[in-house]
Amino acid sequence: MIFNVTGFLMLPFLMKTRLSIIILGNVYVFIGALAIVILIYFSGGMNSPIFPWLIASPVMSLLIINRIYSLMWTGISLCCLIGFTIATNTGYVFPENYNQDWHLFFVFLCSSGIILIVMMIEMIFEKSTVNALLNEEARRTELENWKEELAKRHEEIVEKNKLLTLQQEELLTSSRLLTELNKKKDDLMYILAHDLKSPLATTKALVQVAIGENKSIGLTAHEVLKMIGEMTDKSQNLIQKILNAENFENLAYNLKFEKTNVSIILQQVIDDMKTVAADKSIKIQLQKDESKEYCTLCDKIYLSQVYENLINNALKFSPAGKQISVCIKEVGHIIRTEIRDEGKGIKSDEMPMLFRKWQKLSNQPTAGESSTGLGLSIVKQYVELLNGKVWCESSVGHGANFIVELPIH
Repeated sequence: MIFNVTGFLMLPFLMKTRLSIIILGNVYVFIGALAIVILIYFSGGMNSPIFPWLIASPVMSLLIINRIYSLMWTGISLCCLIGFTIATNTGYVFPENYNQDWHLFFVFLCSSGIILIVMMIEMIFEKSTVNALLNEEARRTELENWKEELAKRHEEIVEKNKLLTLQQEELLTSSRLLTELNKKKDDLMYILAHDLKSPLATTKALVQVAIGENKSIGLTAHEVLKMIGEMTDKSQNLIQKILNAENFENLAYNLKFEKTNVSIILQQVIDDMKTVAADKSIKIQLQKDESKEYCTLCDKIYLSQVYENLINNALKFSPAGKQISVCIKEVGHIIRTEIRDEGKGIKSDEMPMLFRKWQKLSNQPTAGESSTGLGLSIVKQYVELLNGKVWCESSVGHGANFIVELPIH
């Protein structure tokens, strides 16, 4: 007992050293185990009431150190048990160095101590179990919270993905719309550029007449200037009309329908084209019944562009010295205009391509004039806006005849 007390009194001093908790724990268990073995030896061996205390070493090592050292001290306790059993079996008599009158009280104290140890173990394990269950419950609650949080975040991500998808669709729609608007803008610019070519060419020819470079047309300076003014007004009106349309389709909403004498429009276009025709020695002849008024309901500027494009095409693809015949007549409730040239004509397999945009046929302008393949598509667009129709009749070697029909007003 003195050894046991001495050993425990040394522990506070040992704890101040750099020894690890494992070493100090084993020292503590060793002191206790040694004290128990000594007490068992001097209190009757196998008959000692202290004998059940051999369990204390493995229990204390489990509580103080860890499971591995608990197994080690369990083995040591078993070895002590085996040693006491063998010694008792061989007839060795262990001394009982205590007052036998106190035997009952001694047994009571030892048994109470065992009961207290077992109760302490139960309390420790019960507390550990409760703590483990509480920790598990806390973890479960935390996991549930995390699941709810993840579910919320998932919903947010899904909503954001939906929003991003909608925004992407809107961007794609906007991109397609911008592409379409850009294409329509290009179409308008091409139409404007194409339709301005003829007035500018006529104006250039009139300027050449005014300065005396082209004397084949008998026009006075006053007449030339007047015609230049008319070409300028015509160009300005055309520019304003096309630019007022927001896009190619909206040309229909920019129409100004009024009662119009088609023969007057044709005569004006022919007069405007005379200077260009004179450069190629081509005559433009208008055939009509002077007693009739060929009136239709249309937009004068667009109708003028239709005839200008068709006559300009006839001039381009006619050889020098030929004639262009323009005939206007009534057919039932229709005003029909025919513009016939004496060019090479159009191949039958190219006829379906005539009124398509950017289509160029095998025939080439006879004097190297430029051709974009856009003029006839503009003619078709304008004629349809005016509630009319246009087509071509031609055969190779016999020229081309472009026919425009408009309803009589």
